[in-house]
Amino acid sequence: MAFDAWCKADQKTTAPPLPDAPTGCREAEFAALIERVPGGFLILDDSLHVRETSTAAALLIGQSIETIRGAAIDMLLDRIGIGIALVELRRVLETGEDAWFDLPLPLPMATGDAQRVRGHASPWVDGIALTLHRYHEAQEDRWLADQRALEQARAAHRGVLVMRISVRGTVTSIDDRTADFLGLPRERILQARMVDLLALSARAEARDAVETVLSGAAPTVAFDSMILTNSGDQRRVTMSLAPVAEGFAIGGAMVLITTGAS
Repeated sequence: MAFDAWCKADQKTTAPPLPDAPTGCREAEFAALIERVPGGFLILDDSLHVRETSTAAALLIGQSIETIRGAAIDMLLDRIGIGIALVELRRVLETGEDAWFDLPLPLPMATGDAQRVRGHASPWVDGIALTLHRYHEAQEDRWLADQRALEQARAAHRGVLVMRISVRGTVTSIDDRTADFLGLPRERILQARMVDLLALSARAEARDAVETVLSGAAPTVAFDSMILTNSGDQRRVTMSLAPVAEGFAIGGAMVLITTGAS
């Protein structure tokens, strides 16, 4: 077959391209998808303001969909525990890793016994996808109350520091108190290896401790160490590590550091 004849035959048999779906159709499909996500579902931008929300999420928060859209998440969930949630949400933005946290159920939805919302945050396009589930277990309520009191006591104590590390041993969460103690901005510490924050002579023992905990070989590990500060000082500390369970696997570890009063 001649090339020109083949081109003409090919043009006749080539199917026309499918038309693009109307913008309104895509928006309707997206809205329907959000409504089908189990629990309440919100999409946050990189400044933690709500871009989209499901009806179930609006009911959990106790505000209308119109009020929720564009609002800052800390203004919507302004109850005890939101500080912990904000730390986890910022960690998702900074590291791209999923995070889980619990919050008291905002009034007036929480009637009678205390109830809570469990949040799961995961990376989304230029932001975060946040799923909220309402649940209630009396024993966990007491545990959560204890954790709040413990967190308040830790915040008041000048010598107790906390950070979280990933399964790779890098720092994924750190509070301002710990960053101030090290003399470094949080951005410099996040994604750094925890052992690199220690004196050279202390790193081998710390690496062994991290490997022991993250491998599941021991439920906790504690050891004395020397931590570096930005001023060049070496401070003697006691460190303990405990694994963080995520589903059926270890997703990282919490690191507790105690120092002398400063």
